[in-house]
Amino acid sequence: MEESSTILSGWRKVSALSLRFEHFQCQYKEALVLFAVHMPRPYDNDLRRMILAAYASGKGTQAELALLFGVGVSWVEKVCRQQRQTGQMERIEQGMDR
Repeated sequence: MEESSTILSGWRKVSALSLRFEHFQCQYKEALVLFAVHMPRPYDNDLRRMILAAYASGKGTQAELALLFGVGVSWVEKVCRQQRQTGQMERIEQGMDR
């Protein structure tokens, strides 16, 4: 009798964990859908080219250009770094299989 009681108790624990996992999975999927719907659009390549041209011609520092063009300083830093590393002015396309 004691052995069947232990098995039943173990089954209840596994069942409870399974239900919690399914609940977490549903919440995770909902969060992914919301994230995909509200993901901001990437900046246009024309804006990228204008900032890179202004920076190359000495029109201002990265921080000044970020303020002038209404973008984040870290984005301007990233754009300049990518252009230095790849020689490419256009943004690097990102695939789903990263």
